Amino acid sequence: MSAGRDLRPAVADLMADVEAAQAPEIETMTQWLEMRGVETADDGHAHEHGSEDLADSMMTAQDMADLEDAGDRAFERLWLELMIEHHEGAVAMAETELADVTNPVAQEMAQDIVDSQSAESTLMEGLL
Repeated sequence: MSAGRDLRPAVADLMADVEAAQAPEIETMTQWLEMRGVETADDGHAHEHGSEDLADSMMTAQDMADLEDAGDRAFERLWLELMIEHHEGAVAMAETELADVTNPVAQEMAQDIVDSQSAESTLMEGLL
C-alpha cells in the first residue's frame, strides 16, 4: 500500500514498526481463537471476537480505497488517523481483557498491547 510513495521517513518507519509488532500479536490471537473453535477471517481477525470497540475501529474497504487513491501527504494523514482509531479500539479491548481474564499469558499480552499501542498512538498524533 505504501510501496512507491514518497513518505516522511518517520511515517515509513512507523508503518514498518506497526506491521512488525502486530503480525505476531495477530498470529498468537488467531491460534488462541482456533484452539477454542472460534472461526477466524482470512486476515487473522475473528469474525465473532465480541468486541464492538475493535470492530468499529477496523479499516473498511472504503478506507482502503481512500488510502490507495490519496496523494502521498494525504495518505500519511489518513493512515495515521485510521491507525490511531484502530489502536484506540485495540487498547479498549485489551483493557477489558485485563479486567476480565485470569490467564497470566493473556494478561501479559493485553498489558503489552495497552502499553505499546498507547505509545504508538502518541507518536502518531505527533506526526499528524
